[in-house]
Amino acid sequence: MAKRPVITGPGGPAFVVRDWLTYPASVSTIEELWTAVDYLYFNETVDAWYYQLTREDLKRLNMSLREFLKPVYEILRKKSEFRLLVEARPVLLSEIADVKMDMRDRVRDPKHLRDLLLH
Repeated sequence: MAKRPVITGPGGPAFVVRDWLTYPASVSTIEELWTAVDYLYFNETVDAWYYQLTREDLKRLNMSLREFLKPVYEILRKKSEFRLLVEARPVLLSEIADVKMDMRDRVRDPKHLRDLLLH
């Protein structure tokens, strides 16, 4: 058993659904997190070359990250499912915030299981 962490490969940020929903604003956040030695992942669970990108890849293409992602975003934004996510996001974020506040209150003032079910 190793006593130190073992690096198995480069790390880096992942471009996730939230980033597509807030594109192009999300690009600047990703740019800040993405170093020259990192991959930018598009699927964190699959480590295949077509799901990751390096800054060197963009340099070879003579393209910015925003330019690289734009064609995919243009396809996504035409999809009704994607538009539904964009429209529903503010309501969902508000509901998530409410649930977090409820959970904080429950931790501060624990109730019996029966109280939780009747609430």
